[in-house]
Amino acid sequence: MLERMNLSWKFVSILCVLLGISVINALIIFSVVNQQIASGRAINLAGRQRMLSQKMSKEIFIYSTAVGEAERKSARSDAEKTAALFDTTLNGLLNGDKSQGLAAVDNAETKRKLLEVQAMWKEFLVQIKIAIGNAPGSAESMAALSAIQKTNVPLLKTMNEAVGLFESNNNLGKIKLIQGVLLTIAFCVTGAAWYFVQTSIVGPLRNVSGIIGESSRNIDALSGSVASASESIADGSSSQAAATEQSSASLEEITSMTRQNAENTSAADAKMRATKATAEQANSVMEDMNTSMAEILKASEETQKIVKTIDEIAFQTNLLSLNAAVEAARAGEAGAGFAVVADEVRNLALRSAESAKDTATLIENIVQRIQGGSTLVKKATESFREVAAGAGEVAILLDEINTANNEQSLGVSQISTGIHEMDRLTQESVATSEEAAATAAEMAAEATQLSGVVSRLVELVEGVGAVEKVVKGAVAPDRGTKLLR
Repeated sequence: MLERMNLSWKFVSILCVLLGISVINALIIFSVVNQQIASGRAINLAGRQRMLSQKMSKEIFIYSTAVGEAERKSARSDAEKTAALFDTTLNGLLNGDKSQGLAAVDNAETKRKLLEVQAMWKEFLVQIKIAIGNAPGSAESMAALSAIQKTNVPLLKTMNEAVGLFESNNNLGKIKLIQGVLLTIAFCVTGAAWYFVQTSIVGPLRNVSGIIGESSRNIDALSGSVASASESIADGSSSQAAATEQSSASLEEITSMTRQNAENTSAADAKMRATKATAEQANSVMEDMNTSMAEILKASEETQKIVKTIDEIAFQTNLLSLNAAVEAARAGEAGAGFAVVADEVRNLALRSAESAKDTATLIENIVQRIQGGSTLVKKATESFREVAAGAGEVAILLDEINTANNEQSLGVSQISTGIHEMDRLTQESVATSEEAAATAAEMAAEATQLSGVVSRLVELVEGVGAVEKVVKGAVAPDRGTKLLR
């Protein structure tokens, strides 16, 4: 709990404890002094009673032996006053009297002795009244005087015993004991306060002084290192800023080239798409041409069949013309005209056969060429199909390349933005490094000032000349750190 209290509260606690002890001591001393005063007053008044008893005896004797009236009156008045004072004082000692500053006796033995004195005093007082109530020299007065003289010694003796009891039963021994106890407590409290101050204030202050001194020296050394590091960082940041600026310029060129490449790729993709469309259109035309060639081939085959039919007809006609010529020869002159017609028919059949043969040969050549052309058309169609498929694949690749170029351009643009941001941050880092260097210089100045403050604190705690002791490590830092926690 003491470790958590601050210095002000520790001093306040010490002052409160000392103030409390002082107040308690003052109250006890005040009470003891009052008791001592009361005891002294009681002892004095009790001692005065012995004197009063003797005085009364003397005054009664003067009254009894007085010659003149004035002397008798004076002695009688003095005896009455002394008797009244003795009686009042005795009642005050026994029962207490505020006007005399007396408290009622609390000791049983002393009270018993005072009661004996009171009983003897009553008889003594009766004799006094008889003595001063009769004429001097009378038998009653002289008898009373004789009784007073006889009673005075026992009364005086008993009163002496009461005074002895007052003296033996007073509070002087108790007062001495209390004062001894208070003195012992004062020494203990003073020692405890000294230990408290040493352990809770002076010790922690000594440790704090040593720790702060060591810390101030470390801060001084570190501030120099920070200043040097800040300057190095500033130089490195300047070089980094220059390199970043150069990288930014190069990246801008790359961005421009990437953008141009993306544009060229987009143009090539557009042209490739047009080429793909043209190839697909040509493929469609070749498909139509292939269909037409197939139909032409089919028509050529039909024509060959027709030519073959014509050839067969010519062959039949030739046979018929031969038969007609044979029949005309058999008929003789009657069949001469018919023989001429048969001969012409034969010639016509031969010519038709030759023409059909030539036509068949031509058609066969055409069919062969059509078949070759159809084969070429099929190959060309397949090639166009492959070209169209390749163009489609190239178009897909170009589209992917275009997309990649766009993404690359976007990425390069983002990198360029990041480089610009890095350039800005680098410039700020340069400014911050310069500010850090200036702050480190100010820190060094503050560390120097802190060292002076620590020196004054050490001198305040340890005294002048103790700075070197603290600086050399007289205080354990770990203990100071523990106390600080």
